[in-house]
Amino acid sequence: MESLVLVRGYIGHRRDRHFGARVDRKYGCDTRGPIPLERLEIDSPNVEDGVHYEAVSDVYLRRMIRTRTISPEKYVFVDLGSGKGRALLIAAEYPFKAFVGVEFSPELHEIAQRNIERFEAHTRSKQQFDLRLGDAVTFEFPLEPIALHLYNPFGERVLREVVGRLEASLRELPRPVVVYYRHPVHRRVLDQAPFLEVVKATSRYAVYSGHER
Repeated sequence: MESLVLVRGYIGHRRDRHFGARVDRKYGCDTRGPIPLERLEIDSPNVEDGVHYEAVSDVYLRRMIRTRTISPEKYVFVDLGSGKGRALLIAAEYPFKAFVGVEFSPELHEIAQRNIERFEAHTRSKQQFDLRLGDAVTFEFPLEPIALHLYNPFGERVLREVVGRLEASLRELPRPVVVYYRHPVHRRVLDQAPFLEVVKATSRYAVYSGHER
């Protein structure tokens, strides 16, 4: 049984790399990983709670987006721990209102900026991208409905802070929210959030929706 799990894990990792490479080839970008945080210069008190960079595959992001039916043109897609910007590039194939990426590594942030520029040149896109160099715990959520993407970007402590800030923002201005959580290591944090309910949860991802207000 253990060998079967290892084989499945290996196949899944190769599939993720394959579909990631497809995104890079399509737009002439570089979103490859993984990259350990030790190789990056990061000035943040939360760096010890960070997780190495690894880009999400379009297979799982698309699967999560399809799980919860929304009108994407009303939502701002937010990627916390946006790295080189792959999730933003995949999400940009959907008609979200705008796209926001938050990354605390200057090096990854600069790569993401170049990738978005290449995407815009390739597609002649007029979509609104907002890439921010900063820490997720200080991020002010947009006032529009939110589609939040998390690819296990940080540990439980920081995730609790982020979820708390999201709850406070929604309390101040009630609006719809959907959360796409890939590799949900700390999903209990979202399970315990009183303003979220599980739409679908597997060992690979979990999708949440805000309660009606």
